[in-house]
Amino acid sequence: MLILRYLPVILLFSACSNIEPIHTPFDRPSQPIAKKPKIKQTANCPAWKLGQTVEITKNTRIPTHCRYQKVSFLIKTNDIIFDCQGASLNGLTKARPNALLIPYSKTNAPKAWAFHINSSGVKIKNCQIKNYIDGIIIHAPISATQRQQLRAKKQIKTVEQQLRASAAHHIVISNTKIHNSHKHGLYLKPYVHHVSFIDSEIKHSGNASIYLETGTQKNRIQGNYFYKNGYSNYKNKQRIRIPKLPTGEREAIAVDSSAYNKIINNTFENNGKGAIFLYKNCFEKHQNSKQIPRFQHSNYNLIKDNKFINERHGVWLASRQSKQLSRFKCGDKLMYTRSGLLGKEKYYQDYSQYNKVIHNTFKQVVLGIIVEDDHNQLIDNRFEGEAYTDIKIGTFFRTRATNQPVTATVLKGNQRKNSTLKLQLMHGSTE
Repeated sequence: MLILRYLPVILLFSACSNIEPIHTPFDRPSQPIAKKPKIKQTANCPAWKLGQTVEITKNTRIPTHCRYQKVSFLIKTNDIIFDCQGASLNGLTKARPNALLIPYSKTNAPKAWAFHINSSGVKIKNCQIKNYIDGIIIHAPISATQRQQLRAKKQIKTVEQQLRASAAHHIVISNTKIHNSHKHGLYLKPYVHHVSFIDSEIKHSGNASIYLETGTQKNRIQGNYFYKNGYSNYKNKQRIRIPKLPTGEREAIAVDSSAYNKIINNTFENNGKGAIFLYKNCFEKHQNSKQIPRFQHSNYNLIKDNKFINERHGVWLASRQSKQLSRFKCGDKLMYTRSGLLGKEKYYQDYSQYNKVIHNTFKQVVLGIIVEDDHNQLIDNRFEGEAYTDIKIGTFFRTRATNQPVTATVLKGNQRKNSTLKLQLMHGSTE
């Protein structure tokens, strides 16, 4: 029987200081879990204190068995190598986060991040990161003048070139586990580029496990495992984890106005709303002076050789084309409106073109690939297990508002194991 929903689960995490695999009733471990002895702190561990933020100015290697609580690392020097060698970084003073709806006290609230990278050429490797609000943040400075220029839509190309030049770039994060982040595992700030996240895993992030912000480009996400992300959120002021309603659950990777990225050879399993969503943010909360409009579309991305297992949605191109966005307070031009049960509904045009979704495997995925914009290629993808639709092409609101159905989709070599491919061409869409 096809399961269309996954309910949020309150998880209990291991009391062991190092991050271990987290098993729930949904898991099917291939062998019994061996208990490991508790590891004592070695005498030669750097003497970083509880709650300390440490600026790293030279290559750093932590002895393997070191453990730290609520310690953060700020990197503002270029070409730094930080090797945890398996050491554990815990954003709390206890082994697991508070249960949903149970607030933290001020003293017990999670640390904001494990790493904040403000420079280029940085390598982070072999770390075990758990329980921070965001695991790793990669920064890009935006001055007040630049922000005003973008909001006024003046000298856009010049300002964007300046921002990419000053943004952190050529970052490599490898062989790292990021577990139980209250928000994101990895967050790329606007205009960051050339970040590689490889041979790692992100589990149980409350929000999207990886967020690629506006203007980000040419990042590589390869050889990773994404499991059960996107089921909750964290309110900083209230210091509380809250469950997301089914309609508000998030995807594993959010590609928000981000282009020329490569997402290759990853495994996605049981994430909240799905695995990889590409869209252009509608300039949310535009009245807030800190917000900037999105000029880049989520175009020219490569999604190849990935496995999608037990997901509601696999890959969704232009995932906000048909999303009701009245509560998002968008600054983009309104595309379509209508009256709904809860009031006036608003829809904004979304953009995700010239992407390639190639040679991926979808197992027990309700909706495998959804295409709501033009000029995308879907080639040699494989589908198996129960599903509602393997490939769905078409968009209702844009077609109705602008008389522009989805066109120029390249379909080639897509197959369903032992059956006929479940393909839907809707609302006047064509190949």
